Amino acid sequence: MSDNERLTEQIRQAMFQADVPGLAIAVVADDAIIFHEVFGVKNSPSRPRLTATTSFQAASLSKPVFAYAVMKLWEQGTLDLSRPLAEYLPILYNDLPQTAHITAQHVLSHTTGFPNWLEPEEPDFFALPGEKFGYSGEGFTYLQAVVEHLTGQPLHEYIRTTLLTPLGMNHSTFAWGLDDEGNFVKDDEGQIIPGTTNLFANAAFSLFTTAYDYAQFLLAILNPGDGLDHRLSRETTQKMLTAQSQVGGIEALTWGLGWGLQRIGQEDWFWHWGGAQNYFANYVVGSLTTRRGVVILTNNIGGFTLHEEIARIALEHDLAHLAFDWLLPWEKWHPRGRKLP
Repeated sequence: MSDNERLTEQIRQAMFQADVPGLAIAVVADDAIIFHEVFGVKNSPSRPRLTATTSFQAASLSKPVFAYAVMKLWEQGTLDLSRPLAEYLPILYNDLPQTAHITAQHVLSHTTGFPNWLEPEEPDFFALPGEKFGYSGEGFTYLQAVVEHLTGQPLHEYIRTTLLTPLGMNHSTFAWGLDDEGNFVKDDEGQIIPGTTNLFANAAFSLFTTAYDYAQFLLAILNPGDGLDHRLSRETTQKMLTAQSQVGGIEALTWGLGWGLQRIGQEDWFWHWGGAQNYFANYVVGSLTTRRGVVILTNNIGGFTLHEEIARIALEHDLAHLAFDWLLPWEKWHPRGRKLP
């Protein structure tokens, strides 16, 4: 049995145990996709089989893609990461005075002081900007408004022309509508997740993509360019993957600009996850040291229980990934019941 055949069999077993109906995976090494496969069916009454072009809602895997586009603006001199966003878009976000001090660096490193999402009845900060880590989709929404102001384009158009199309991510979009409905993963009632169309982008979560497409983005991280085309330069990529804030009180776990980071032995890894509407559970991890990585997309929340195992198998690495301790305090999703430190 070949390595790919063993991986395929192990994925099928893991899906069965986690009751995950559909999964897409792509493994990259050096400058190529070395394994790509889809398993199972869509979450719909007719249970059609997934295909290589079936789109999954990437959820928070959207954030590193948006961060990459922001870093391109920084590389071009259009956006200063340390300049307050209010100086580019001279309004106070949600009329909150603290927003006058928030920068792009704060947003991408999750140190804005925002909660994940502002609640209308409690629109307030939990910390001062730059004070400490606090995962926040709200911050990405604020930075999105600035990017759209600077580029003069809706975010989905800007990212499509400057990143998705040049990278060959031909089945990916930040804004989806009815035209491509038949190709999207659906819920048990046959509706597009989250049940409505979204004609405009949200930088924090609205990317729809395939494992193959997202692997093209992963390859752009592992194989930087010279900064003169759609790829970021090696120096800019390294800046993205340099620790900006400490995460969860775990020494080896930090956050860069758009990516979670972890030091494992002598290797530096970057990672992210995304979950949406109790249907999608996604994970991506890569290493500049080994120049390997994997993208795993699933259409059931149970996918969170199998990411770590599949990543270890796919990367042929004993991935002692502390990020899973931080990400998954929910015992019902995590069979080992590990809690946050």
